[in-house]
Amino acid sequence: MGGNVHASFFLGWENFFRLFVQVPGTGCNWLVNNAITRLDNLNTKPYKPPMKTKSILAALLTSILLGITAEVQASITFLTKIVEITPAQAMAGQTITVRTESTNTAALANAISKLPAQLRFRRGVVPGLGSSQVKIFFTGANGQQTVEGQNVTALGNNRYSVRVPNGARTGRLRLQRGAASSLSTPTFTLVSAGYGIDNYSQFDIISIKVDNVERLHPQVVRATPPSSPTVDGVDVGATPGNHSLQVTLGRSASEPVMVYALPAVAATNPLQGVRLEIMKAGEYLVASPAARISGTSITASWQTFIFDATGNHSVNGFDFTFNQANGTTTWIHWAGLEKRVLRSGNVLEPINWALNPASVRLQLRSGTQLYTEVVLNFQNASFFAVGDGLTYQMQAN
Repeated sequence: MGGNVHASFFLGWENFFRLFVQVPGTGCNWLVNNAITRLDNLNTKPYKPPMKTKSILAALLTSILLGITAEVQASITFLTKIVEITPAQAMAGQTITVRTESTNTAALANAISKLPAQLRFRRGVVPGLGSSQVKIFFTGANGQQTVEGQNVTALGNNRYSVRVPNGARTGRLRLQRGAASSLSTPTFTLVSAGYGIDNYSQFDIISIKVDNVERLHPQVVRATPPSSPTVDGVDVGATPGNHSLQVTLGRSASEPVMVYALPAVAATNPLQGVRLEIMKAGEYLVASPAARISGTSITASWQTFIFDATGNHSVNGFDFTFNQANGTTTWIHWAGLEKRVLRSGNVLEPINWALNPASVRLQLRSGTQLYTEVVLNFQNASFFAVGDGLTYQMQAN
């Protein structure tokens, strides 16, 4: 038969591919070499093709697989990349979060669809992806070398946290997963100054903004129990100089409680220390966008609408004033549109706070006597007054 391929040999070749081809992510040389070995050892019917036939098959196989793997691996190279870095500025040793996104799944699916049925992936695992370990590399010295990030941890929703390694420089990040890699869309900036923020409060820190740019989310700095010997904190990098800080406390990322606005804080090296103390109930009672500021005092109003069947509706309210200088809070209870004062006094701060409480019970005292208790609800900025049985809402405008 000379150089022709016998029909019975095609059956053996087809069986071989059905059993063998998995297209591993190590490239085509390994695949071709093993294919040749399998062809050498293949036992089919008594007919054995001459060496010329095997050479032709090997050449064809090499050509096909080189084209296939080049096309598929080109798709893999650009399949997943880092599209978000939070914070985009950080120091060595600080933990940042990256978000990845698949950008070329259609191209990969198209490449796979062109494979013969015998050559398609039998396990449903794309070479170089699947369960391969994710690695994140930072730009290194001279912008040419790379330095591997530390403690890469999957956070879910295509997000990973990674610690900035020593030796990192400003530049794009490289995501590697198996044999595939890609450069990030945004650029990471290495900084040498910043803030060390420690959370002594009863609520988690759920957001930190530097010059109105988020630097913490989706990470959280946990609240610290009073009995704990250690305090959770976070280092936030920034360029040297003054920056505005906005630190949000909350029960969870979706339940903010209060924002501390610090208009001008110097970013330094060593880090400028920022210590968040226990949030006072009085601070929260005046934490309204409509609060009025006079010197060191801040006043906010909480009101309730009283419906009357005869149409004689009215409004009752409590005005709270928090003195930033001494930390005390006073109140005035009033009724009607004319704001007729019913009673006034001071707010008794709770002695013990739970961690991330949903509510807190406060005593409003008039002189030495208890006027009423209010149950402050942090989830919807309202409180229930035990004395009159009414619910009051914080006025935001």
